[in-house]
Amino acid sequence: MAVKEGRQSVVQWWSWHGTDFPELATLACRVLTQPASAAACKRNWAVWESVHTAKRNHLGLEKLSDLVYVAHNWKISTCSGK
Repeated sequence: MAVKEGRQSVVQWWSWHGTDFPELATLACRVLTQPASAAACKRNWAVWESVHTAKRNHLGLEKLSDLVYVAHNWKISTCSGK
């Protein structure tokens, strides 16, 4: 069965017809759902750069991760609240 353009996505096809090869289907769905740009990665690094400054370079990884999590979610909440 071929994937018909406009009818179903490749991910849907693998979800429905990948039962014969479950490991390959899982891998295909993971690969095919990855974003095609680095925008999310760039946003993440921008938040890390704003949190990890010269004054805060002695913080541990767990504390930095917590600060990035809070900063990112705060930015999302202020943008969605407008």
